[in-house]
This record gives sequence, structure tokens and C-alpha cells, in this order.
Amino acid sequence: MGYMTGPTGSGDSRPRENREKHFSSKEVTDEHQSTGMGNTSARTRGQSQFSNHRRSARVCGCLIWPGILLVMMPARMAVAQSAQDFQTPVVYETDSGESTYPLGLAVGDMFNDDDYPDLAVANSGSHSVSVFENLGRSGTTWLGFDTPTVYTMPNTGIDDPYDVEFADMDNDGDLDLVVTTSSRVVLLPNTGSGSFGTAQTLTPSGEVVHGLTVSDVDGDGRKDIAVGGLSEVFFDGVAQIEIFYQRSTLTFDPPQVIATEESFAIGSEVLSGTFKLPAVSGRRDLVMSIEGSDNVMVLLNLGDLDSDGTTDWATELVPAKSSFGLAKGKFRAGTNIDLVVSNHDTQACRVLWNDNSDGSYEMHSTPYEVTDGEDPYGVDCGKLNSGDTTLEIAVACAHGFDDGHGGLIVFVGNGDGTFDEPGYEFDVQPGNEPDPPYETYKPKPGRVKIEDIDQDGYNDVVTSNWNTHTISVLLNDQ
Repeated sequence: MGYMTGPTGSGDSRPRENREKHFSSKEVTDEHQSTGMGNTSARTRGQSQFSNHRRSARVCGCLIWPGILLVMMPARMAVAQSAQDFQTPVVYETDSGESTYPLGLAVGDMFNDDDYPDLAVANSGSHSVSVFENLGRSGTTWLGFDTPTVYTMPNTGIDDPYDVEFADMDNDGDLDLVVTTSSRVVLLPNTGSGSFGTAQTLTPSGEVVHGLTVSDVDGDGRKDIAVGGLSEVFFDGVAQIEIFYQRSTLTFDPPQVIATEESFAIGSEVLSGTFKLPAVSGRRDLVMSIEGSDNVMVLLNLGDLDSDGTTDWATELVPAKSSFGLAKGKFRAGTNIDLVVSNHDTQACRVLWNDNSDGSYEMHSTPYEVTDGEDPYGVDCGKLNSGDTTLEIAVACAHGFDDGHGGLIVFVGNGDGTFDEPGYEFDVQPGNEPDPPYETYKPKPGRVKIEDIDQDGYNDVVTSNWNTHTISVLLNDQ
């Protein structure tokens, strides 16, 4: 049984040390404010869509019923107020008592068409996927997520889920679930009654599969599945993308394989979209980040079909400095879709501009750096500031915050394809370490999604926390 912990510490947002750029010119100086955890040194803060302050509180907790954590706040605490910030994270176990090591996240309304987004998370350590039903709102109060339903993968001994996505695969109006495991693709069809039926397994040609995307690649009205991975585990392996074309309802051809020449590398994340204009009617392009390589792979759909019914592609490797996480967005005025990649080897995120509307991406020269050792992994982009229409970049970082745990960093968009530095840091599971704080219990976010979870009109943030076997929901406190 999963649990929800109540406020587990601070909704801490703060610029990284010795950086002085701010969201606006209005500044406040906080002189040694008492927080109940000792004094904080004086620091200059900008006030904008995220408060640039530290909200700290010591938390005591005890289990009062299996799976429920009672959180007690001390009488003395100081919480700086801001009309626009993230609320204290709400934390859920992905499968109570299990070492799940959650990775991939999916967001979609799969239970009851109530417009409240539900969640699915790929549990890489327990051969399962956890699905959380969003309970919606009661008046102005979000009721949270229900205890997750856990679905075990069909090949328990070898199927370690990596990525997950909601998609209506059979065009019946219900969202199904697609999962990449260590060596397979698993499709869980929605029964239409809030659960999933018997799993269907697809076998790729490569020995390892990681990221996936679901899209109608060939324009026939049926959704196809594209996965990134590795051809062979050992020395001759190269990063590649594989496309499963759906020929009739839930019936797929063997995959079309498009290999790179990138050895000692693996296809990490995959996205679909219209990256070249004018678009080929009804068809989608693809892009894949490649971990262990200095490139991302862009596949432009030429609109032609080979004799075997597969799509012709124009492929290009775009310099991106050892990419891992991958997201897309319109970072500038116009219709071009730009890309952002996270580089945990170089401790930075990089934006790839689609200047010519033709999919010939170029790396923007400025890397958006995190503090050395914070290890950026998953990345997403979306609108987080109620005051404008620009997109922000949210990055899940596995290490490097104050005591070695990981957290969330947000880079604020300027609307011209550039982003403010430094990024703003937020704890995703504060106050949850035992005493002493063993490394095992420090949250290490691996993936991040931006979505309006509580349907209040403002986007929120969800992270999967690998080392604490949890997910965290950070509601946008607009």
C-alpha cells in the first residue's frame, strides 16, 4: 500500500551559491532570519513567479497506521510567504515496502475522464508499473492521489521497466499503457473500467531498450511505437532507434531499425513532433538523445513508404554534448519546435534551436549549468509563471544539493530562446532522511513532468525519486 506524507519539510527555493541574477529588479535582503533550524546567512532575493527564499521547518514524523505518516510541525518556525511559489512537496510511495527504484513517468487521464491527470511510473527495481488515480478536488482543496495499483511485468526475472507512456493505442477512447523494459516493449490495454488487461509483449531487435514515444508515424490513423536503445550489450553495440508500426488494431510489424554509428552509447529518450516545416501531412518526425555520445539524432519524415511499408527518413546527428534527458518546446515566437537536453557528464542543460524550420538544429552556445556534482537527468519544459506565456525548463538532479541529496532546478525562460541563470533549486523530499542520514535514503530525482495536476489553471511539477522509491508532487502556489 502506498502512502502520502503530509508536508515533509520545506518548499525550499533558492539560487545557487554566489549567483546574483534574479527574476525581477525588486529585491529583499533577509538578515539572519530564524527558521527553527538555526540561522540563515544574509542573502539577496528577487521576488517573482518563484520566491527566492528558503522555507525551512524541522519535521517530526511517526507511523500511526500502516502506510500513513503523521507529520508534526514544531511551534517555532518561520516560513517566508510568497503568492507565487511551489507548495511543500507531497510524497507518495510507489509500492509500499518495495525497493522500486522508479524512473519513467507518464501523465494522462486514464481512469474516469474527469480531466484530472493520473500518473504512471516505471519501477526499474521491482519489475512493475505503479498507476496512481487522481482523486480530484473538493472545493479548492486537491484530494491527492489514491493508493497506487501495481502491475507486474510479464517476464518478472528480466523485465526492468525504464520508461512509460499513456496512449490510446486501439482508438477506443481510453488511454492504454506502453512500457519499455530492459529488453522488451510491453503494452497494457485499458479495459475501460479503470484497470488494464492482459499484457502484450513486443520484441525489439536490439538487446536493450530505454526511452519511448507513441505517435502516428506513417499517417495511417493508428499509433506506432518508437523506442531508443542499444543493438548489443558488448563491444559491437551501437545506439539505435526502433519503430513498431501498428498495421491493424494492436497488431505490430517487426521493428524498423535505424542505427547510428555511435558505439559505446545508448539511445536514452525519444520524442515525436513536427520538427520540419511544412510538415508531411499526418506524419511525425522523431528525435533521440544518445547517452555516451556528443550528439542527438534527428529523424525527419520524408513521407515516402518503402516496399515493406516502413517510412523513409532523413537522419542527422546534431552536436549536444552527451545528452540524456530530452524535451521539446516553442521557446521563441513563431512555430519552430526547439529542443533541450540534459548533460549529466557536463553538468548542464543545452538548448538546440530550430532556426530554419527544417529540422537542422544547432546547439545554442550557452550551456545552462548546474552546480558541479548535481547530475542533471530528466528534463521537461512548460509554463510555470502565471505572469507571462514563456516556457520554463525543469531539471531533475540526482545529487549535489546541501547534504548530498538531489532536487529540482528551474531555469526561467526569457521568451527569446534563452533562459535566466542561475536556476532556482527546490527540494522534492525534504526532511525525510533518518538520523544519521544514510545515502540510501536521500532522494535522487531521475525524471520530471510538468502538468496541471490539481486543475487549478497553473502547471505543477512531478518527480520520480529513484533512491527513496517515491514520487513527489510540487503544486504551483500561485
